[in-house]
Amino acid sequence: MTFFAPIFYILSVLVPGLALMRWFDSKNTLLLWTGAYGLGTALITGELFLYFLILRLSFSPALYLVIGLQTVIAAWLLYKKPLLRVKAKIAPWGAAEIALAVIIGGCMVFAALNAFTKPPVGFDSLSFWSLRTKVLIQQGSVDFHPDHQFYLGAYNHRAYPWHSSLAEYWMRILGGGEISVNLISLGYYCALALALFCALKSFLTRRNSLALTAFFVSMPLIFYHAFNGYSDLVLAYYVVMSAVYLMKRELSSVYIALSALFIAWGFFVKNEGIIYILAWIGTMVASEVIRRSHFSIKEWIRIISCLLLPLLPWILFRFFLGLSFHDLPPARGWHPEVLPQVLKTLYAYDNWNVWWWIFSSVIIVRLSVLLRSQRAWPLIMFCVLVFGMILGMYMTSENYVYALDHTALSRTLIPVTALSILVMGYCLGAIEKKNISENV
Repeated sequence: MTFFAPIFYILSVLVPGLALMRWFDSKNTLLLWTGAYGLGTALITGELFLYFLILRLSFSPALYLVIGLQTVIAAWLLYKKPLLRVKAKIAPWGAAEIALAVIIGGCMVFAALNAFTKPPVGFDSLSFWSLRTKVLIQQGSVDFHPDHQFYLGAYNHRAYPWHSSLAEYWMRILGGGEISVNLISLGYYCALALALFCALKSFLTRRNSLALTAFFVSMPLIFYHAFNGYSDLVLAYYVVMSAVYLMKRELSSVYIALSALFIAWGFFVKNEGIIYILAWIGTMVASEVIRRSHFSIKEWIRIISCLLLPLLPWILFRFFLGLSFHDLPPARGWHPEVLPQVLKTLYAYDNWNVWWWIFSSVIIVRLSVLLRSQRAWPLIMFCVLVFGMILGMYMTSENYVYALDHTALSRTLIPVTALSILVMGYCLGAIEKKNISENV
């Protein structure tokens, strides 16, 4: 069954995901397929969360029936109302473009070789993300007795979100083993790379879009997270997908609703997702105040609903069970010693190759271009708010210990690094003269 488990998993995720994306955008584009992977996975994990943690039910074979029927219905809907074909002229590929595509493909192939030749061996995966999945499989239900060792499925970090653990749970009960579960992280790695390429292609040449995508997928820390079973790269995917659709906000309010849906789900991936939600809300409020919002009440209801629908169940669950954000005792204060560690992480360590040196140099040179671009500033504001809040979190709270010992700082910056790729694209592109295309 192990061989077929990844196939069943991909079908159960991708087909409903396409049906969901079809509701927001009917154009058959690469970006739509990229978003389908994330939305489909979110749908599965959301349903499992409702089943095991809200309704507090035990495992039943009916799960296969319900999710299988869901996949069949989604396939039927796509058959009855197929995606619209997008006619686009594809220019011949040059030697440089082919070479860059080979680099990207090579990184994905080597990541796949790592994924399918060894199980996740990262400490957090073994001690928490994957362990919680195995506990749920062994017990058949989630333990809600606070005095038990595996209360809420884990002996520590009980307030951590469930997305990654439940995605792995679905893969395992389909018959997947220790190796198959790596497909989940690998899928997010490839989907994130495609999302970045699609976004960059809308305001850069194909060659430059491929170059920046190649920079990202070849970063050592990004590559490692393609098969280690952690959740940081997963969060980066949802943040980038949200940012991509936020950049298309001028085209339709539907894209803003989709952006809200992706950013809200980030909080069910990692606790740090709340930072990106707050930054997204701040960016949206400032943007609409400056533009004097032209959205109707119906459009605002759709946007707010897409933001709250993924958030409320997890927030209310945490509230009623009294879950905090971490296991550390409160230690509010001012910790300026964090700043040198952040700079060391960005510029001295080899996690990012030389990316942050290049990024900083280009930003300094092209700063005036960014400041003049009305289309770019919401993304810039979003990134500044995110980085500022992350820095503030480490410098003013008990989390400072994770920055000083570097156990979490680099991983926390993975979504920020992905966003910096988009900012670099704006810097290099003729952003004042070229409109963002829908057909990417």
